[in-house]
Amino acid sequence: MSQLCQSDIFKKRSKLLSRDAQVDLSYERAKAIGLALGITLHDTLHLTQNFWDMHTDPIMVLDGAASMLLTIQYNLVAGTLAKYAATTRPDLVSLVEDILRWNVSGQFCLTELGRGLDIFRMKTSATLLPTGEFDLHTPLPSDAKFMPPTVPVKGLPCVAIVFAQLYVDGECRGPRPFLVNLNDRYDMCNGVTSMLLPPRGGSSPVNHALTSFNHVRLPPSALLGDLTKSNTMHRDFMSSIWHVAVGSLALGSAAIPNLQVASYIAARYFQRRHVTSVYGHPSPIISYRTLTCTKLVRCMDD
Repeated sequence: MSQLCQSDIFKKRSKLLSRDAQVDLSYERAKAIGLALGITLHDTLHLTQNFWDMHTDPIMVLDGAASMLLTIQYNLVAGTLAKYAATTRPDLVSLVEDILRWNVSGQFCLTELGRGLDIFRMKTSATLLPTGEFDLHTPLPSDAKFMPPTVPVKGLPCVAIVFAQLYVDGECRGPRPFLVNLNDRYDMCNGVTSMLLPPRGGSSPVNHALTSFNHVRLPPSALLGDLTKSNTMHRDFMSSIWHVAVGSLALGSAAIPNLQVASYIAARYFQRRHVTSVYGHPSPIISYRTLTCTKLVRCMDD
């Protein structure tokens, strides 16, 4: 990874670029990191050491947006799909491989603008039609999916795992995950709207957006799981989003490389910084046990 850090895409000063250019650069960096680490379906399914090493590698400190895109792509999307691909949906293996190779951008549409963390009571609906297809719909603007970066970027087609309340014969059977194509790398798919959100201050820009659906037709294969009514809807739902908990741990582990980098900078600073005692003998500041006695020392640069 040290060689990748020295490559052109990491030497660029992203803060001097426009927002769109910064976003594009972050996608390039995320792809480069992911391919260099060689994350596989096995890694995302079993949360191997290689999976955790990705989140604690010092290169993740260089671009916060790239690290966010990586954990969405590999944990939330590839990780969730890998569970189905390894059990009931072998047809999804090729899609997971495309996501891992960054041939496709993967997104995870769970939370809604008007509900916050009350995700079990989401309003986005997926109604089973007589043809076996599903009608995916956002009833109100407040029901739009919040945060996932779904606008077209870098020529990557985008697919998402979208959670919606499943309705069968007028009966709500609880929130279920659906596989939905969002854009074809240039334009949003029919019935899908993505509204770019303003950037957050003090952070690397990610193209976060509000995503809504206007009676989008989905094939029967879009449903991840089955139509069966369950007596444990809440437990089943929590099981389907358990990679969110994994993501919390993964993003928290990013503190490790950040502390490593901060410690290195502090150590190098203290090696450079000197103090001179009242007797005129300069010494590295790191050699002093304490600097509380300000009468005995005065700081000066080399």
